[in-house]
Amino acid sequence: MKKIILILIISLFTAVSLFAQKNHEVSLRFSKQDNNLRIVLESDEDLIRNSNIVTSLSRIRIDFAEQYELKQQKDFIFEILKKDRFLVINLKDIIDIKSYKLAAPARIVIDLKLEQKIQHETVQQAGQKEQKGAILHTAQKTQPGVAQKSGQTVQQEGTQPAEKAHKIRVFVIDAGHGGYDYGIVSQDIKEKDFNLNLAKDLGNALLKKGQKASLTRKVDQSFSITDRINFAMRNKPDIFISIHSSSSDKFAVYISSTEDQTSDAAVKLYSTSTRQNKNIEKSRDLSKRIGDSIKGEFNTDVILREMPLPVLNSIDAPAVLVEYPSLKSRTYDQKMRDKILNSILKGIAAYEQ
Repeated sequence: MKKIILILIISLFTAVSLFAQKNHEVSLRFSKQDNNLRIVLESDEDLIRNSNIVTSLSRIRIDFAEQYELKQQKDFIFEILKKDRFLVINLKDIIDIKSYKLAAPARIVIDLKLEQKIQHETVQQAGQKEQKGAILHTAQKTQPGVAQKSGQTVQQEGTQPAEKAHKIRVFVIDAGHGGYDYGIVSQDIKEKDFNLNLAKDLGNALLKKGQKASLTRKVDQSFSITDRINFAMRNKPDIFISIHSSSSDKFAVYISSTEDQTSDAAVKLYSTSTRQNKNIEKSRDLSKRIGDSIKGEFNTDVILREMPLPVLNSIDAPAVLVEYPSLKSRTYDQKMRDKILNSILKGIAAYEQ
């Protein structure tokens, strides 16, 4: 009888232990901006900490210490193989990959750079359009005053256009911080979120004015200084604007310093002498115009300052960093956001005159 009771106790203990060892849930999500893709795997702290990650340009393998259930975001662009305690993601058209673990919440972050395949096609299409334009221009010169198929009259040779063409500028707008880098936090407002919303507002406003605007980040993701610099270099801006919160209760507009006194090798790599030096006077003018506009809009003093900031030093265009007063010093609602946006737009307009 005692033997039977002992067997029952052992069986019950085993069943309870097996039940307690339930599968962990791993959440997989991703975000994409241009040719950059970020994959985030989030789960329990122990499962993430004890996982092993092996990456190559063709696949990612993650070995977990325990079994898990995968909760996957829809429309994931890569093939996934899940079995017991490991996960394999088969990759295509990847030219660079970085992975790291983060806490609070516990997650694995994998940053991928995708190969840009459409670049040659775009250039080729542009060449074809240019060739068609040349043919049309030749036809117009041989038949002055003849109506086109669209019903418009071809301008006769030697006449001047009725109005000067609108100059289109390329803007790169940098929303400071992002992802696990919150910036300044006040109650329920994070600097990274306000920066992004303001950057989106500015980009949309410029697009409505017929300009071209690109954001270094369009979603809540971490972006290193090097990534921001490389993004700006690829887009070849006419004007670069970075948006941050100040740690004080003052507005400030920064430009690159002409004397870089830092000993940091990474900063020296992007020194003013290589890119920003030839644009420093234009940057100074742009900062003054934006500063004057903010001063008029808010009836307050604006600090104009020169500092050896790598994100400005490295830009081959007029470049400024605009800081609004600390989130802890003012109430930031939609009305406040609109006022900051309008003051920046007025400053840009004054600079372009």
